[in-house]
Amino acid sequence: MNISIQKLLGKIEHELQAAKSISSASLVREKIYAIKTMCDLILEESQTDLTAQVESSKFVSASTSGTLHVQPPRRMEMEDDANGESIFDF
Repeated sequence: MNISIQKLLGKIEHELQAAKSISSASLVREKIYAIKTMCDLILEESQTDLTAQVESSKFVSASTSGTLHVQPPRRMEMEDDANGESIFDF
């Protein structure tokens, strides 16, 4: 779900105004907790966007770095007394 930061900031302002007009300490704490939650959402979204940008730039740089030379697998050299390719040959 993608919520715009401007919409969240508007809700934060609304909750802050409501918290300023409440005299009950427990209700003020509830409003402040709601504000904290919305701030965490904004920070989390910003971090997710930053991570996605970094990952996409890594992908682009890896794909444009040129050709990748892969060496074919080599057979493991055995001692002279081995009977064959099986690991069960003694």
